[in-house]
This record gives sequence, C-alpha cells and structure tokens, in this order.
Amino acid sequence: MQQTIAEMIQIPQPDLVPGVEEDAYRKKVIRAFFRQGRLVQIPAQQKKKQVILEEIVKAFTPGERYSEWDVNKMLVDFNEDVASLRRYLVEFKLMDRAKGSYWRIDQNEGSIKEQ
Repeated sequence: MQQTIAEMIQIPQPDLVPGVEEDAYRKKVIRAFFRQGRLVQIPAQQKKKQVILEEIVKAFTPGERYSEWDVNKMLVDFNEDVASLRRYLVEFKLMDRAKGSYWRIDQNEGSIKEQ
C-alpha cells in the first residue's frame, strides 16, 4: 500500500524517546536566535522567549548572588538590551531579586527566600 508523505508523518513512533520533539524545537529556536553565542533578537513569542531565557540563565551559578551591575555585565555578552533580559529572567521565574541582589532560581526548589 502506497502512503502519502502526510500519512507517513502521522505514523505513531513508539520507539522515540519522550521529549525528542521538544529538544528539536529548543535547538531550532537557539539556532535561529543565537549567532556565535550572541542573542541577535529577543523573540516576541513567549514559548521562544522561554527557550532563549533558559539558555541565558545557564550563565548564572545557582545559589550565587549577583549585583545588578554584575548581571548587566554578564547579559551584555548576550545582547545589548540588558534591562529587558534582566526583567524577563525575573518575569519568567528563572531569576529572582531583592535588595539590589539577583540570583538564579533552582527550578527544583523554587526561589530562595530573602533573609
């Protein structure tokens, strides 16, 4: 029986590891928005923005505190619009801030509460 390409695409593939499609999407977004480690544009679409922010936050060490100046210094290596990146990192709950200090949120434990 001959199948069209559209029909073959819809064939279930139970041997695929869960998350493969998501991983491919992440790689595609990173390739589209990063050039030689620099973010060429901040995506407007929330899902794509989430991917690029998750990539950027890897530059920050979990548990370490950063001043706003230090955060800006690190973010400028990615893109000149450090204010937007800083704000998005907090809005997307990848970093938190209090009393002029920023820190990466451990996704397994949530935000470190200010003491």
